[in-house]
Amino acid sequence: MKKLLGLICIALPVFALGGDTPAAFHKMYPNATVRRVKNEKKDICVYFRNDGKKYQAYFENDGRWEKTQRKIALTRELPSNVRSGFMHSGYEGCNVDGIWEVIAPGRHNYEIWVDNGDYYDSDHHDSFTHNNILYFNTQGQMTDVQRKSMVASL
Repeated sequence: MKKLLGLICIALPVFALGGDTPAAFHKMYPNATVRRVKNEKKDICVYFRNDGKKYQAYFENDGRWEKTQRKIALTRELPSNVRSGFMHSGYEGCNVDGIWEVIAPGRHNYEIWVDNGDYYDSDHHDSFTHNNILYFNTQGQMTDVQRKSMVASL
């Protein structure tokens, strides 16, 4: 009886973490540690760790995989060819707001979010900044740029 109770105590947290995790997730990432599962209206997001890195995997409500992404903290953590592509892109002088590795069916790319604002200028001459998302393939070639103009919050 004590052994059964011990097994139940061990198994309950595992089921609580992975109870809503799509079956496709476990096939794709058998060694992953699920941290949290968030059910949203449009999809299911699984926050997990794999090989020491934090990821987010998105699935349709029917369990089909949409994409997996991870945030990269610094440009020096990019693969060397992607970092080199960025350094020769014409945007290398911009502020980097975020970097994401995105893996989806049929594509694997890196998104580098940049803006041309000056965070350290107190006169706010750059209240209207240009925000861009730069897309690089795994070979380091910039494949697309999406430009969005936004008003900076003061």
